[in-house]
Amino acid sequence: MAITSEMWELWKSIKLNHKRLDECSGPHDFIGDETEAWSETKDGGRLYKRYVCTKCNGKITSHDWRWYTRGLEHGRILK
Repeated sequence: MAITSEMWELWKSIKLNHKRLDECSGPHDFIGDETEAWSETKDGGRLYKRYVCTKCNGKITSHDWRWYTRGLEHGRILK
């Protein structure tokens, strides 16, 4: 399969996102990405498709956000 220009651009954007996340001073400060689809929860909150770090502008999925925040919670308990 030949690599198309669209595939190459996608690869470059993925690499840039990983670079942003890796070089962030941390801890990340993720907020829901309003440009992505979201749905309301029963209690009036929002579930976002993606989250963006206010410090580095790196983006993660909602699944990644869940485990990142869980890790922070557990880290505080274990320290």
